[in-house]
Amino acid sequence: DLNLAEFLREFLYPSWEQRYSIIAIIGSSSGMENAIHCDETSYLSAAEVAKVKEFVQFVESPKWQLRRGDRRSEEDDFAVFTMRDPNSPFIWVKGFATVESTVDDILFTMADIEKFDFFMRILDPLYRDGDVLGMPSPKHQVCRAAYTLPPLFADREFVWLNVMSKVNGDSAVSLCWTAEGDELDELATRFGCDRWIVPPVRQGDVRGAISLSGIYLEPGNTPTRSRVSYAVQIDLKGWIPHFLANWVADGQAYNVWRARNYYRERKEKDEDLRRPERQETGQILT
Repeated sequence: DLNLAEFLREFLYPSWEQRYSIIAIIGSSSGMENAIHCDETSYLSAAEVAKVKEFVQFVESPKWQLRRGDRRSEEDDFAVFTMRDPNSPFIWVKGFATVESTVDDILFTMADIEKFDFFMRILDPLYRDGDVLGMPSPKHQVCRAAYTLPPLFADREFVWLNVMSKVNGDSAVSLCWTAEGDELDELATRFGCDRWIVPPVRQGDVRGAISLSGIYLEPGNTPTRSRVSYAVQIDLKGWIPHFLANWVADGQAYNVWRARNYYRERKEKDEDLRRPERQETGQILT
C-alpha cells in the first residue's frame, strides 16, 4: 500500500522533483483526510480516491491568503485567495462564491458533455474552443480546450482528465489534471472502451499543463445554494514570463464569479417566469 506522498510521487507527477507538491505546503494529510469520504469508489481507482481526498484537504487549508473580496455575507461573497508554491514560480489561485444552485444541479451541468462548450464560454472569456474527447465512465471525462492569450503570445491548449465524485454524501468534487498517454491507456483498459485520439496541437498553439485544478462544491446556507471553491495552478509552457502566467491563473479565479452571476440570472429569470401575471398572459406554459 502507498501512502499519499508515495502515491503522488509514483502516479501523479512523472518528474516529482520538478513538479508541485501539495503536501509540501499543507503538511501531513493523516488527520483531515481520514474524515473525508469519497462516494464513488465503484468508478474511481484507489489513486483517484486519494487524489480527491487530498484536494478537499488542500482547498480547506488555512494557509490560503485572501487577496481580494470578503466572505462576511453569503449574498455577495466572491473572494480570491492565493498560495505560494515553494517548488515553483507558478502560484496557486482559489476563487470562492456562493451560487444560487444545488450541488447536484451544478455537478449535473458539469457532467453534461453537450453543454461543455456552452458552459466554458460562460465561465472563461479567454476560452476559444474545446470539446469532450471521451467519457470512459459516468465519472470520467477526457477534455480539450484552447484559450486566447494577449497579442505576442501563442494561444494555449490543454488536454486533461476530469474526475467527478460526490464527497461526504452532500458535497462534490470535479478534479482535473493533465492526462498523458499511459494514463489514458490505463483508463481505457480499466473501463473496456476504445482508446480515444488526442488531436495534435493546432499550428501556432502551445500545449500547456494543468498540475492539478478542481472545483469543490458544498451545500450553502439554504437548500438551493452551494458554496463553490475553484483552485488552479497552470503551467503555460513555452516562452512566457512567470508574471503573465500568474496573471492568467489569477483571472481563472473569476470563473467562480461568472458562474455565480450565471446561476443568479437564471434564478431571477425562472422566478420572473413564475410570476402570476406572466402565467395569466400565457407567457409561461404550466
